[in-house]
Amino acid sequence: ERSRKSWEVAKKRAAKLVGRVSARDKVLMLAGLYWGEGTKRELNIINGDAYLLSVFVECLRSLGVPKERLVFSLRIFDDIHEDKAIRYWSEVFTIPKSHIKIGEVVRGKKRGKLLFGMCRIRVKKSANYFKLIMSVIESFKIQMSPRSSMDRTAAS
Repeated sequence: ERSRKSWEVAKKRAAKLVGRVSARDKVLMLAGLYWGEGTKRELNIINGDAYLLSVFVECLRSLGVPKERLVFSLRIFDDIHEDKAIRYWSEVFTIPKSHIKIGEVVRGKKRGKLLFGMCRIRVKKSANYFKLIMSVIESFKIQMSPRSSMDRTAAS
């Protein structure tokens, strides 16, 4: 009962803290997700969490990334039914099944694996968006990292 009440309080406080999500919030969320989950050479991300990836796509759209530039591929284990995985991710992103390809099939069984594999989202012709996201991340590093303030004083 105490845990349930604690969750209620936390959820109410979070809703108040977050409020209405702005375009700026989406850019910051995109940068945070990408910093933690994205590759560092080109604009792509792979994960098995449908909510995380859906938020990522929504944040990309708020930056103006056209839906046509998104490329979806799956990484699945050989005991995962390909059609079910494609159908699942197609429903997550409300895109035709034909827009999702199987990128990699891994042999063997992995304990605790995801039922529908992992989805990789790559953005074609993304150099400017990639540079923007990485620059937002760099801004956070400069402003918020204790190490960056040490680097600045060492350079003085």
